Amino acid sequence: MNCPFMLVGKYSWVYNGWTLSVISDEHNHSPARQMEAHPYARRLTPDEYQLVAKLTRENMEARNILSMLKKQNKDNVSTIKDIYNAQSKIRKAEKVGKTTMQVLMSLLHSNGYVHDYDTHPVTSKLEALFFVHPTFFFVTSIG
Repeated sequence: MNCPFMLVGKYSWVYNGWTLSVISDEHNHSPARQMEAHPYARRLTPDEYQLVAKLTRENMEARNILSMLKKQNKDNVSTIKDIYNAQSKIRKAEKVGKTTMQVLMSLLHSNGYVHDYDTHPVTSKLEALFFVHPTFFFVTSIG
């Protein structure tokens, strides 16, 4: 768009505050008609973010999460990209401080997978891992 509008913000240690200077107050385009164009307007509320986190943990697809958000709040202008970004942030936060194997074991446990493992008696390194989806395990148990 190459809009010439420009603001510059500077922090002053002397005054312990910010100053904002208008470099150019001209625009070469009309105002956006849709709020989706503005990332600020697309931000998820804390409640919406918690819902995205909950539904992501339940393995709901991003498009279905977005649809649910829009049904609950007609003013929501989030995009699918906003949901993907939130999911990425949520997954990253859940992995902090964990090894890949710890993340895997946590996912197996939280998603109800039947699992077992063996470790080396001296090194405690994983030697064998077995896991099966709970539905498949139930079907094979009664069959």
